[in-house]
Amino acid sequence: MKSPALLPLRTLFFSLLAWSALTSANAQNAEAYLWKPVAIGGGGYFTGVEFAPSQKDRVYLRSDVAGPWRRDTVGTPWISCNFERDQTDPFISAPAAGLAVHQTNADVAYANFTMDYSKADDLYKTTDGGRYWKRVKEVQAVEFSKNAGRQFGPNVAVDPLNPNVVYFRTKTDGLYRTINAEDPAPEFAAVLPQQPGEVNFYSRSVVVDPKVNHEGRSKYVYVTVAGLGVYLSENGGDTFSLMPGSPTNVRWMRLGGNGKLYIAGNTGVYRCDDPRTAPDKWKDITPKTDGNVASGALGIHPDFPETTVGRGAWGLASDPGKTDRIVITGLSASPAPTADKPERVIPKWELWRSSDAGDSWVCTTHKLGDSVTAWVEKNLGLKLLLNNGGLAIDPFTTNRAYLFTVYQIYRTENIWDDEIAWELDNRDAENVIPLTLATPPSEATGVTAPLYSGVSDVRGFRHINLGQPPDAWVTAPETKTGNDYAHSYVTGYDHAESNPLLMMACKDFRFSPSNILKSTDGGLSWEIMPRPIPGKSSIGGDVALSLDGSNVVFGPANGMVVHFSKDGGTTWTPSKLAGSEDPFLVSGSIDAYDFDASVRSDRVKDGVFYAYSTWKTPGFHVSTDAGATWTKKGATADGTELKGRGGAHPTVAPVTLAACPGKAGEVWLGLNFAGIWRSSDFGETFTKVEEFTKDLTRPQMVAFGKAAPGKDHGTVYVHGKGSQGWGVYQSTDLGETWTILTGFQGTGVRVLAADRQVFGRVYLGEGASGILYGVPANP
Repeated sequence: MKSPALLPLRTLFFSLLAWSALTSANAQNAEAYLWKPVAIGGGGYFTGVEFAPSQKDRVYLRSDVAGPWRRDTVGTPWISCNFERDQTDPFISAPAAGLAVHQTNADVAYANFTMDYSKADDLYKTTDGGRYWKRVKEVQAVEFSKNAGRQFGPNVAVDPLNPNVVYFRTKTDGLYRTINAEDPAPEFAAVLPQQPGEVNFYSRSVVVDPKVNHEGRSKYVYVTVAGLGVYLSENGGDTFSLMPGSPTNVRWMRLGGNGKLYIAGNTGVYRCDDPRTAPDKWKDITPKTDGNVASGALGIHPDFPETTVGRGAWGLASDPGKTDRIVITGLSASPAPTADKPERVIPKWELWRSSDAGDSWVCTTHKLGDSVTAWVEKNLGLKLLLNNGGLAIDPFTTNRAYLFTVYQIYRTENIWDDEIAWELDNRDAENVIPLTLATPPSEATGVTAPLYSGVSDVRGFRHINLGQPPDAWVTAPETKTGNDYAHSYVTGYDHAESNPLLMMACKDFRFSPSNILKSTDGGLSWEIMPRPIPGKSSIGGDVALSLDGSNVVFGPANGMVVHFSKDGGTTWTPSKLAGSEDPFLVSGSIDAYDFDASVRSDRVKDGVFYAYSTWKTPGFHVSTDAGATWTKKGATADGTELKGRGGAHPTVAPVTLAACPGKAGEVWLGLNFAGIWRSSDFGETFTKVEEFTKDLTRPQMVAFGKAAPGKDHGTVYVHGKGSQGWGVYQSTDLGETWTILTGFQGTGVRVLAADRQVFGRVYLGEGASGILYGVPANP
C-alpha cells in the first residue's frame, strides 16, 4: 500500500513533544499527557548529514530506518522530520536514502524515501523544514534492498544555480531530472537510464558543478554508475557520457571548493583535477603503505577482487573553502593474515587527512569526548568509531565536521587538528527499532529498573533514569565467535512475579553462543544459560517465568519447538500439544522485527502459562503443567475464531499477550486487525472489548501497568482506535470505562508497555525512532 501524496495529519517532532487537551464533549474521558523520549544515546545507522546552503547551522540528518531529523542550532536536540501522517501509516520505517536542500530556502528540501516491503524508491519534497512531505516522483525498484547502498551518496541534488532543477538517482531505474521542481506537480524525465552492466544499488552519487551557467542551469553534472564509472553531462543534464578511466566502484563523490572532483570507494581514493576540460585525467591518491603516508603509517587496504562492497575507503569530505584539504575514513592495511586466507589482512579503521588534495596523507589520532555515553565507550569505543561511516564538513564553520556511522552520529569542532575529539551528537535522534519492553514491579532493594528495553542491533538496556542514557547494555561474559558486540537483538524478557530481581532475556544473533540470559540482581549483571535448543543460535522469541522463576517457558521463533524448564533454565525439554506427541510451536517468523509476544505466565496462579501461536496450530493455548503440554482454548460467544497476526507488514505490530497483575486468570490479547480480546477464566472463553472494535484495519496492542490507587489489579492500556479515535487508552476498572491519553503523535507504534512501579506511566516503542514515555501533564 502506498502512502497518499500529501498526508494532512500531524507528525511527531521528536524532541518537542507537547500535550494537548481534547475540547470535545467527552473531555471527562480524556487526560492530557506529556510524551518524552527515553534517552538511549545512539545505536542506529546514520547515513548522511546535509547542510542548508542559505542558513548557518540548519542541518538535516539522515538515517537508515527513521527518516531525517533537522535542527537549527548546534548542540540542541534534533527534531524529527518523519512523515506528517497517521500513527500507523505504512511509513513506520522510512529511511532517507538521500536528501538535498534548496539553495536559498532552507525550509525546502527533497528526500529519497525507500521501503523494503513495497520496493518503493520515491522522491518527496518539503516546503516547511520537514513537517509535511509530498511525494513528487514515484519509482518502483526492480529489485530492492534497503541495506545495499545506504552508506553511499548523495543521490539527490538541487542545482545551486537554479533550484527549479533537481536530480534524483534511483536504485534500479537510473537518473531522473526535473526542470520545474517548484511547480505543484513537477515533471521528471529519465536523463540517464539504467546502464547495461550496472551493479544495482551501489554508487548512486550525484554532484552538480555550478562553475558554468548553461541555459539557466549548471552546465556540468557528475553521476556515479556502479561497475562502470563516473558519467559526465556537459549540457546541464540533457545527455551523459562516461568519463574515461574513472573509478568503477564508488561510495562517495565530492566536489572540492578548489574545483577538483574526489572519489572514495572500495578500491581506494581518486582525484580528477579538472573534470570539466580533462575528464579522463584521474589520479590514484589512495594512502599507501611506505608511499604517500607520513611517518610510515599504514595505508588503505585495497579491495578484494571478488567483492564490490568490502574494503577500501568509506567516508570522504572536502573543505568547502578553496583549499586542497580533504579527509577520508577507511580500512587500513594492517598486516595480520588470517589462518584460512593468509593472503588477506585483518583491517583496522583509520582516519586520514591531506592538505595537498591527496598527494600526501597523515594518519590522524582521534578520541572520544565526554559526551559519549558509558555503554558506547565500553562496548563500541574507538575501534568502531569510524565503522562503515561517512564524513561531512560544515560549509559555514569548516573546523566543524560530522562523522556518521553504523551506531552513532559524532561531531567535532577541530577536524584539522592533530588530535580530533569526537562528541556524541544524537540528542533525541534515537535511531533504533524497539523490539520488546519489560516493566517489572518494584521490590525491597529498589534495584529493579522501571524499564528494560530490547532493541535492534545493540541488544537492549536497563533504564534507571529515563532522561539519561543507560550505563550498559544487556550482555554477559561470552566467548565470542564473530562480532558479538553488536548486531545482537533482545527480543523477549520476563521477571519472576514474587522476586522481580530474577529476570531472563532472549537474545537473537547468528554468531551468539547464547539464546537465554539470566539475571538475579535486576539486570545489573547477566549470565549465559544453556541453550534450550542446542546448535541453534539465531532463534529469538519470548520467555515466561513462574511466580518464583523456577519454572521457565521459552517460546522460540524461526519455527522451533517451545521448550520448558523446571530448574530455572538449566535443563530444557520440548513441549507438546496436549493428548498427542505433536510438538508445540508458536512462531515461524525468521525476522527479529516480527517476533510476537508469544508466551506469558499468569501473574497470580503459579504454574499456569499462556501462549499465542501464529504457527502450525494458530490461536490461544494454555498449559497447567509447567509448559509440558498445551491445550488450545479461546472459545468465543459468537463462535469467532480467535486468530490474528502480527509483524508481517510495517503497518502491523506484533501480537501482544498480557496477563493481569493481581487477578488470576485475567488475560488480554491485542490481535491487530482482529481487535482487542479479554478472558477472565484463564483463557477458556474470550470476549471482544467493544471499545476497540470500531476499526479493525490497523494494529491494536494491550499491556498492564501498576494498579490505580485503591485497586487490587493492574491497570490496562490499549493502543488502538476507540470511541475518541486512534491513541493510547487507559482503564483502571478492566474495561468498564476508558480514558484516552492525549497529546501523542507518533511515527508508528509497534511496542506497548506500562510501568509497574509508577501508576499512569506508559511506554511506546516507535517504529524506528526509539521509545517514548507518557506521564500525566497535571499529576
